[in-house]
Amino acid sequence: MLEPVGSACNLRCVYCYQDPIRVPKNVMSEPILEKSISDALELGDKIRFLWHGGEPLLAGREFFQKAYDLQEFYKKPDQLIENHIQTNATLVNKEWARFLAKYGFKVGTSLDGPEHLHNLTRDRSYQKVIRGIKNIQATSNTVGVVITISTFNVDYPDEIWEKLILPKDLATAWEINICTSTETSSFTPSEEKSIWFLCRLFDLWLENDNPEIYIKTFRVVLRALMGANPGDCAFECNKCNLFLAIDELGDVYTCNRFLKREVAHLGNIKTQKLQDILNSEKAKTLYWKISGLKPECKNCKWLLACGGGCAFQRWMSTGRFDAGFPECEIRKALFSHIENKIKNG
Repeated sequence: MLEPVGSACNLRCVYCYQDPIRVPKNVMSEPILEKSISDALELGDKIRFLWHGGEPLLAGREFFQKAYDLQEFYKKPDQLIENHIQTNATLVNKEWARFLAKYGFKVGTSLDGPEHLHNLTRDRSYQKVIRGIKNIQATSNTVGVVITISTFNVDYPDEIWEKLILPKDLATAWEINICTSTETSSFTPSEEKSIWFLCRLFDLWLENDNPEIYIKTFRVVLRALMGANPGDCAFECNKCNLFLAIDELGDVYTCNRFLKREVAHLGNIKTQKLQDILNSEKAKTLYWKISGLKPECKNCKWLLACGGGCAFQRWMSTGRFDAGFPECEIRKALFSHIENKIKNG
């Protein structure tokens, strides 16, 4: 995970977990970019770069052109490289869309509902996001969309399904997040409403029975209930060690969600090789701590489907890695609902 402008962003979404650490725009320098890429490509045969923020497109197309050129220069024979970018899409004009398609970037963005719901949480950006999505689609590239459920839209699962997901004109791949990882709980919906929303949306998706509509949140649960790996870091035990994040200053963290937070700081790529950072006792100890779970989690019937939840959210709620997951009861209720639906046909 690379944060080319750190937490700098052109929007001010109401629930953003990076608001407390917001800093002015500072684009990652070329030496840090080069060392990040060259060191990363020494770590394995398949490397996935996720460009994140803030808003990563603020770094500019010349920055990403340089990043792609460096990947090609340092790439080993038969090494597989993927580029993913999570953008609010408001800056995606036709030139950006063509660039992302040309270099094979997989694009993710966010929509929190139809316009009247989205604009309540994401800085009245709906029309700009739609324009960006349409520009991307015009290049035959596709977009995955995250929907964050907050107090603003939790009462509208039917409308979100019917007006946003079902038409399939914006995306066919969706992910549902519950707003639980902010510094305050002002925008966090109640457990009762969150459970009702997720179960209702699952029922609508199941009844529609269209495999072209991919809702990741439900698919990972179904995979786990059928005995497969969920395939998502927030639903699997001890998967944090597959990730690391580098910010615009070269500081290395276990995950981009911990950006600028000393508790998950591993080192700095300007003075250390990435492999040495990952092999350090500090990194080994920290990844071990992050994977810690409460005894209740270890004995839970849903452990293989839940994995104890996201480490950042556990830490954010209590300041401890081995704390309970704030969405624990929500997940238990959703898993039970899905299991009952499957058993009862």
